[in-house]
Amino acid sequence: MMRRRAGSPLPTIVDPVLQRASQVFRKLDLDKDGQISVEEFYQGCRDMGLQITLDQANTFLKSKDKDQNGFLDLKEFATCVSQMEYMKLSMFVLRVQRIKNQEVGHHHPADYLSHQYFKDKVQLATV
Repeated sequence: MMRRRAGSPLPTIVDPVLQRASQVFRKLDLDKDGQISVEEFYQGCRDMGLQITLDQANTFLKSKDKDQNGFLDLKEFATCVSQMEYMKLSMFVLRVQRIKNQEVGHHHPADYLSHQYFKDKVQLATV
């Protein structure tokens, strides 16, 4: 998706993954100070139904806190979300490649479903 920047003839690329990351960030930032604390991250994960401990939340936040200030800012959070989306896409592509390389009759049922799902998406995209 592209939008024109005010006063600029060049469009600004708006990444839907980063838009979603920004929305989630705003929900997790309970005190609206522009950063996510360990407690906010922990509470947000629990509210979303993720079974996570405070220690796990702390370990995760420390691993993504590039400036080591004890908080995640929007840039750090968006980088983390983008990396996770890239990993999910990479795993999907690898699965499809593995299925293509297998001989007929050697598919695991879950692989076949993923492959069929992929074929359906491609067919829909070309219609």
